[in-house]
Amino acid sequence: MKRRAVQPTARTYSTMLAGMAANEDWETNHNHLIRSEKLYKDFEDFKQKCIAEGEPDSRLIWPINSYITLCGRAGKWQTAVDTYYSIESSEPLKADECTYAALFDGLAHRKETDQKGELSITEQNAADAKYFWRRLEKAVEKGDFKPDGPVMEKFIHLLAGGRPADHQFGLEVLRDFVGLAAPGESAPSPRVSMTYNLLGEILEFCNKSKKYRLCISFFKQAMEMPHESYMTKITNASDAISDSFERGFLGSKLLMKDLIPSRRVVNAILIAQDQLAAAGSSDESIRAVELLRSSYDKVTKMRERELQKSSPLKRVFSPETVALALTVCWRCADWPAALETIAMASHTPVEELKDSAERRSPIRLDFKEISYLARTALASEDLESMRQFLRFAAAWRISSIRTDMHYAYYRSQYSSATVEMIEKVRASAEDGKEEYEELLNECKTYLEKTPRWRQTYSPEREETVFGSAKYVNKLSQAIDFEMATRNSQ
Repeated sequence: MKRRAVQPTARTYSTMLAGMAANEDWETNHNHLIRSEKLYKDFEDFKQKCIAEGEPDSRLIWPINSYITLCGRAGKWQTAVDTYYSIESSEPLKADECTYAALFDGLAHRKETDQKGELSITEQNAADAKYFWRRLEKAVEKGDFKPDGPVMEKFIHLLAGGRPADHQFGLEVLRDFVGLAAPGESAPSPRVSMTYNLLGEILEFCNKSKKYRLCISFFKQAMEMPHESYMTKITNASDAISDSFERGFLGSKLLMKDLIPSRRVVNAILIAQDQLAAAGSSDESIRAVELLRSSYDKVTKMRERELQKSSPLKRVFSPETVALALTVCWRCADWPAALETIAMASHTPVEELKDSAERRSPIRLDFKEISYLARTALASEDLESMRQFLRFAAAWRISSIRTDMHYAYYRSQYSSATVEMIEKVRASAEDGKEEYEELLNECKTYLEKTPRWRQTYSPEREETVFGSAKYVNKLSQAIDFEMATRNSQ
């Protein structure tokens, strides 16, 4: 550009800095940081020239936002903060929503801090995020800008790693800005539009803060909110909307419930239902199947219209989603719900699935999924359900690829449950016929050869409903502090 006498603009600097910020290896690529610092100094000269000539452009904030993002990802957090404060001395420039999104992005990448105290790095990040959010609120009150979904997503993500007080602050923000209120509360009109990306972050925030019923409540409230994005495809739409769908564009009057929920949202709801079921709620499996059925109907209708039935559907849900749904069924000892989950996942009618017990599996299952099926059949205490699972286990091919760090645990659970079911089925047989001998020997052999410690190395979600001992201890301290504060007032 210099050789051709082309003068760079704010957009030029912003594009260059944004591209540099995409670097993923800052530790070994030190020269990259030096070049970015030199480029930003050139931009500062350009900025001062524009301000001195009385021709400031609102786009001058763009390179600043890109540089804040770059410094945050490069581990130069203090430089990012200094750059943010320098905006105040660069009148008439003002920070916008992208500025705060860049700050929150930098906090998400911060791995260590010089600040002293008992807070972990995630708790310190949450505390700093609250400080910048309060500054954002002041700017919003002045009318400088309106908050959007991306800045809200990054902020809620940071608060999820904070203390109980940070979680409470996050709920207040969601009520005041997104319009999601806890039961018994009223919320003002939302100032931030709802999208599935934002909803996924909110639901994960609820799960990480152990507010599982609130997760379900927020999901139901969000389904009645309008969705302004045109990126998500729908199936149940009017003719006018259908025409716009064929062109790849959707109008802005759709509700969230009209769209296909993202995998992230569905998984977050299933995790909440799993924890509620572990706490004693026995009807969560019914709600889990209803959730999957709603998604399944929308996905199949959309695919059938797009593919015009030219290629058959093989698997509707991801293995993670299927495993989470089967976990809920196991907690509730609901074999029919587990069977329906497999039927939807494999795009196979339930009756056909029952009849295919003597053939190979309609979908590829690993020992994580099959262990939940086995434990569900055993927990149902129904001999017919046990026989049905044993027919599946004897005929289906189960993937033995070790894709999960808890492979030995899941296979041991499957083997133990299968051995117990075979013994119960044989005890109830009137003719005394010893069935499934090959399957029984296979399971017993694995249990004998596998060390005990590997069989008991279970995932955290199956260990406790209330979280780790560290979390319970911190929660107890927060409650004691809150009670002491109330008593002193």
